[in-house]
This record gives sequence, structure tokens and C-alpha cells, in this order.
Amino acid sequence: IAGTLGALAAAMGKIAQDLVLLSQTEVAEVTTGAGETKGRSSAMPQKRNPTEAAAAAACARLAIAQVPVILAAGIQEHERAAGAWQAEWEAVPQLFRLTAGAVEWVHRALVALRVDAARMRSNLRAAGGMIMAEALMTALAPRVGRPAAYGIVRRVADRVAETGQSFAEAAHADAEIRAALSPQQIAAALDPAGHLGSAGAIIDRALASFRALPPEGGR
Repeated sequence: IAGTLGALAAAMGKIAQDLVLLSQTEVAEVTTGAGETKGRSSAMPQKRNPTEAAAAAACARLAIAQVPVILAAGIQEHERAAGAWQAEWEAVPQLFRLTAGAVEWVHRALVALRVDAARMRSNLRAAGGMIMAEALMTALAPRVGRPAAYGIVRRVADRVAETGQSFAEAAHADAEIRAALSPQQIAAALDPAGHLGSAGAIIDRALASFRALPPEGGR
């Protein structure tokens, strides 16, 4: 039970930490918290803090810290432990409370989550499109082999860094890439929307599993 709750707390902590990082001023892809005064900094009027995510991350860390205490209580002296079960009495309720707190704070953050799609697109373009270098290499690999594909794309990326042109322009202009891929295939490899892999299927499967759960209180 302690291990399961610890894993759940870690999952909530991961979500919370992602939200904190995505809401940084330099990233600004999401905003958490509804209401005009929600999360407002007391010192900086322009700043909105991801308070729900921060609370979830704190609860998750505190919950995970209880798990070693409970596991260590399994090492007991003969038939009756001295101090181990007394530690359990404190750690087990805390683990339940803190994990529940992490879940609740993540729920509050996600309910009020606002996603800035335009900012996401802007961040994807921030490095001149080079975030799609791996996708281009993967498209080239079946035709020229992975080592050669890696070398070609690395050379193109170096050229982009030196010249400041976009990665897409450099890729379309490269003779070796044009010899292996059509313009349409190059464009498809460089499209971030086509680089989601199995994310959609994984999300659908997770939602289907959730919807198959019995109603609350059903067991």
C-alpha cells in the first residue's frame, strides 16, 4: 500500500512539476489558477504563480518521504518491534493525507488550466526548427542508413547555427537530403504536428481505463 501511494504521489508530482516549468515566464505555455487574484505575486504585480501546482509538488515530496519510513518498519526485533510500529502510526496516515492532497491540488490545477497554443508554436520555432532534427534523421535512416542520416542532419544543423537560416530551408536546400526524400516527405518530417507518435492512442487508452472504473463507492 505504501509503495502504491508513493508511486501515485510521484505521478502527481511529475504533473505538478511539468505545470510549474511550463508556466515559467521564459516558457509561458500554460497558466494555472482561475480568478483575477489567483496566484498573484505579493511583490511583483505582473507575476502569476502556479500555486496549485506548487502545492501539489510539495505534497508529493512529503508523501514520498513517508514511504522509506514504512518500508524500514518491516525490519523488526523478534516478534515485537521497538519503535518501528510507532513510526508507522505517524507515517501511514501522513502518507494517505499527503497523497490525497497531491491529487486534489493537481485536480484543481488541471481544471483551471489554460494552454497558450500560439506560445507553444512560437517556442517550437525558437531554435529555427531544429527541434525536428531527430524526426528528419528518422525519415532519412531507412534510405541511407542511420549513421549516414545522423551525419547529414548534424551537418545541416551546424549550417543553421552558423548562418541563422531556418532548419527547414537548410534541409530543403541540402543535396543529399533531396536525393533521399521528396519535398513533401521533408516537409512532413519537419512538421511538429506529425511528431506525436503514439500519444493519441496512449491518451485514449488511459481515458478508456478511467471510464471503465466502477462509480465512486461502488466497491
